[in-house]
Amino acid sequence: MSAPVIKFTKMSAGGNDFIIIDNITAAEHEIVRPDAEFVRRVCARARSVGADGVILIEPATGPHAKMIHYNSDGGRSALCGNGVRCVARILAIKRLAPSDGMTIETDIGILDAAVEADRPWFRLELGRLETRAMTLMLEGSLDEVSRTFEATLVNPGVPHLVIETRDAHGMSAREFLSISPRLRAHPDLGPEGANVNFITLRDEHSLDIRCYERGVEGETLSSGSGCISAVLVASASGRAVSPVSCRSRAGFVNIVTVERGDDGAITAQLSGDARVVYTGVLNAEALAGFSL
Repeated sequence: MSAPVIKFTKMSAGGNDFIIIDNITAAEHEIVRPDAEFVRRVCARARSVGADGVILIEPATGPHAKMIHYNSDGGRSALCGNGVRCVARILAIKRLAPSDGMTIETDIGILDAAVEADRPWFRLELGRLETRAMTLMLEGSLDEVSRTFEATLVNPGVPHLVIETRDAHGMSAREFLSISPRLRAHPDLGPEGANVNFITLRDEHSLDIRCYERGVEGETLSSGSGCISAVLVASASGRAVSPVSCRSRAGFVNIVTVERGDDGAITAQLSGDARVVYTGVLNAEALAGFSL
């Protein structure tokens, strides 16, 4: 990047963390147009700021702001639920939008959002969204047996695979990281694959969730769209009743509310924390000298 200093805000929502760059209030010479290498470098933990992704806040015509989200591998993502809530909180803090109601443009459309008592929420209009039951086989290696997983694929903006298990949080890291990448890239899911979510229903209003995300290519402490997907699947089978608390392995809780209209159209709302961790600047040393 040509700019010697780049202003940013580090935020965390539901366990996901982001580098937020505000291009609305930036001076013309401060506006950031990142490429994939920039995103990979600043998201590298222990070598730069470190994050699950980078979010740009841009001016928009009509909505209060436009959000552009990049995963930590440098690829652009159509929807990041926890990221939307971070953007809503920043817009409210900077008085770029009213906290009691705002609109945010994303790659999947314009979303309604608000911030209530510092807890942002946003709403997705999903229409007659369909789920797809799947049986996925993973071939065993020399030290593993072949396994079959009953799963459900749903796409509330980005594709998610939801798998119910006895103890999602109790899975060992070795087991989780052995299974999840192969499910994420399973050939039955097509060339783009899907995010993977293991869930355990605790009661009709709460579940545990564990997430493996595309673009990060690893476990994250939360996924907003993953929580929405989990509740869509569980409520469709009648085993969960909205609102549903989705608890991550780190203990963070997102609340998902799902409503179905008389015509079968689905509306989903996600709420939870979105905290400002710190503000700072990226200088040349944050962007150079790493072997990725």
